[in-house]
Amino acid sequence: MAKDSDFDPSDLFHDVPEPPKRDDRAVVPGAGDDGYEVIGGDDTPDDDAAAAPVPPPIPVVPRADRVKKQVKSADDVTFENEFESAQRERSREPKNDDLSGKHGDPGATKPRKKSKSTDSSGPRETSKATAEARVDEVWTRSAEWNPTLVKIIPAALLVAFLVYSLLSAMKFGMAFAALFIGCFVLLVLSYPILITLERPVRMTPEQAARDYFDALSHHFPHYRRMWLVLTANARSTPEYSSYAGFCDYWKRRLASVRPSGAGAWTPIEFKVDDFQADKSAGKTALDADFTVVVSVRGRSAPIASFKQTAGFVKGPDKMWYLNDGRVEKL
Repeated sequence: MAKDSDFDPSDLFHDVPEPPKRDDRAVVPGAGDDGYEVIGGDDTPDDDAAAAPVPPPIPVVPRADRVKKQVKSADDVTFENEFESAQRERSREPKNDDLSGKHGDPGATKPRKKSKSTDSSGPRETSKATAEARVDEVWTRSAEWNPTLVKIIPAALLVAFLVYSLLSAMKFGMAFAALFIGCFVLLVLSYPILITLERPVRMTPEQAARDYFDALSHHFPHYRRMWLVLTANARSTPEYSSYAGFCDYWKRRLASVRPSGAGAWTPIEFKVDDFQADKSAGKTALDADFTVVVSVRGRSAPIASFKQTAGFVKGPDKMWYLNDGRVEKL
């Protein structure tokens, strides 16, 4: 029997062996000793999972400038050779502009048409009277309207004073009548201004001729505008040499052309047609031929038509002026 001193109480307790730890690392089957381990993931690999498909390469469309020229077919080459041969044969044929050829023959040469702009006579020579003409007074709005405003302003002041005097005398009926009559008189006096609100832009000789004769086509012809678009030479003629004489000249002309059935207040219209002259670009004077058609407003048939020849001169304001304000046949 052993001694009590040899007894160790710790012998009563024995260490319980720990259970083996589970290894989460899965070994790929068939890898053997040289296989590799996959860390993480499922315990068992998914054998049914298919590998991700690899997308096929996207074809790149070549640029147009890098595409090589396609080889022509034998038919195309043959056609081009025949066409070039025909062209060479046609180039060897003698050229003659006077040959008319047969109808339908593509190889026949047709005669050339003469251009309308071609003129064997060349530019028209400006007459001496037109070349020596000058413009002393240019057209301005004040020069055209001042004679009319001189009449309108005193008339307006007179009407205003008369209406005020009647109202002060408590005569309302007479004041209203004076106001109505005064407004009518002022409207008649303002007629030359109302028909000339548009500026006479005369950038070409034809525009100058149209503006001149358009001023006649009113109930009361605007002689003032006609006078202002004339040169200094055109204002001194055997028929007239002043503005008053110019007005009398045209009044006689209008009375002679007015038909018997037309009223005294019916306008006589003048239209410029068939204007023929050289190009005015770069020139300061030229002569022109045109036709003036005269008719009564409201009637379709003209009562007169005549040829007119006149000179035109460019003034200091770069506008064109007539060198003759008369009519030859009227």
